[in-house]
Amino acid sequence: MSCDYDVAMVGAGLAGLSLAARLTALPNPPRILMIDPRMTYDRDRTWCSWSVQSHPFVECVSHRWPEWTVGSGKASIVRRCERFPYQRIPSDALYRKAKALLEQAPMVTWALGQSVVKLNETPGLVQIDFSDGRSVKASQVYDSRPPEIKTNDGWRQIFCGLELRCPGARWNPEKVVLMDFQQADENGVRFFYVLPLSSDIFLVEDTWLCPSGKSPHFSDTDILSYASEQIGGSELEILHREKGTIPMFAMPKTTVGSRITAIGTRGGAVRSSSGYAFTGIQQEAETLAAAYPGPPKATTGAFFLGAMDAIFLNTINKHPESVPDYMCRLFQNVKPERLIRFMESCPTLLDRLAVMKALPLWPFLVSMMSAFLPRGSTR
Repeated sequence: MSCDYDVAMVGAGLAGLSLAARLTALPNPPRILMIDPRMTYDRDRTWCSWSVQSHPFVECVSHRWPEWTVGSGKASIVRRCERFPYQRIPSDALYRKAKALLEQAPMVTWALGQSVVKLNETPGLVQIDFSDGRSVKASQVYDSRPPEIKTNDGWRQIFCGLELRCPGARWNPEKVVLMDFQQADENGVRFFYVLPLSSDIFLVEDTWLCPSGKSPHFSDTDILSYASEQIGGSELEILHREKGTIPMFAMPKTTVGSRITAIGTRGGAVRSSSGYAFTGIQQEAETLAAAYPGPPKATTGAFFLGAMDAIFLNTINKHPESVPDYMCRLFQNVKPERLIRFMESCPTLLDRLAVMKALPLWPFLVSMMSAFLPRGSTR
């Protein structure tokens, strides 16, 4: 049975756009259908990462910072890395670049304003049913629709951010605050995150790492109060708002041997221990495009990182009050380049060993045994 398209991207966000950009660059590019419920692409989020690898959207980077801090107040750890600066990509810039790349490719068709209600895989093809009753057929489907994240699914990273104009701010424009811890207990771990976008414009996020069953309360007042106290300035003005929820639990990886492949957050490209997504999604897109039309090969590196993340999450579930100490140990005792490669999911063996050495042995050893050994075997 013939197909209307070789590839259908169900969801044309970061994961779908990144993969499509690479597929169109292949020597024999497939016919691609880009499906997304939105009609226009607006600025709806900010992606940040360390610049450990090249990608098609390098020109979309709006800011780079060589210095960052982690800690709480005067106890903060300051680290610096010129080789791998921390970088910011606003979503509107990336969307414009991705659409420009894909609109140059004659084999790409857009289906914006369309919602998919069903994917029906049969031998040789996948039938895609839209909410308006129409259907199309594709040989391969990459599904990046956001998964439903429930309160009881596990740990989640939940944030609410304000982009603020702060006239008269007192701040080093080269310094990013990754984690300024405010609270760590059974209700979760709370910290503020600060990106200086100019001498008087800042993105300030109130972030919670929440255990299963817990949900935080956010208010503009809390963020404005923090900004006024830490950044300074007068008559703070709200320019833009962002919010989101990131799963801190294992999502299904790409499906091997199937015509429907989950990608992006749905496919487990987000690093569960940190919430970093951009580099993981770029790595996923590279791997899938290189393997197309076949499935990618599993790697032992990904397995070990997943195991380390599971141990870390099991440990913070038992000891949430220790998260600030664990993070300070990592940033204090691991060389910046090693820690960056680890956090961006491309560590060497020595990087992984350095991370393990920096953390206290006993709680992580107990978590490892409880996570991976059969019950009763630790007696």
